[in-house]
This record gives sequence, structure tokens and C-alpha cells, in this order.
Amino acid sequence: MSDWKSLSDDRQEVCGGKIIIYPILLYYQELEAILTYPDHEIEEDKVRLRALERIVQLIVDEMIDVNHEVNNVSKQTRQTKETRETKETRSTRKTRETR
Repeated sequence: MSDWKSLSDDRQEVCGGKIIIYPILLYYQELEAILTYPDHEIEEDKVRLRALERIVQLIVDEMIDVNHEVNNVSKQTRQTKETRETKETRSTRKTRETR
């Protein structure tokens, strides 16, 4: 869960152990409103159909953005760990050399 800390406070909240991403929640609510119509009405109404498609695309885009942020945090964490390990290795070598 620490990977999610990079998300700004206005975009996420921890709720019952789950992370709520506000844009996805808002898009989902819009999606639910459209899905109250019968399938045949959505298929016949091109505006509703295009709105439905666009909302799904926005949800996917947001999920990709979150994934990128998590990957960046993971990469930074790995690099920090590797740097720390490298420093410790150098320190150990210097200690050995001075003996």
C-alpha cells in the first residue's frame, strides 16, 4: 500500500482498507447512470453509446495513469535500495582495507 502514497490527496483516499481513486469513482457513477437504460436503447441512441464508450476509455486512462505512478514509485524504491546497498558495500570494503 505504500506505493500509493505518491498519489495526491485530492485523487485518492483509503476507505476500509481499499484505495478509492476519485476520478474513477466519478466515472463509474456516470457509467451506472447510463447503464440504467436497456441495452437496446443505448445501442439505438448514438449519444448514449458514445458517452458510454468515452466513460470506459476515461476509466482505462485513469487506471493506466495510476499504474504508471505505482511503477515509478516502485522503481524509485528499488533504486534507493540499490544505492543504499552499494553504499553499504563500499563502506564494508573500506573497513576491510583499513584493517
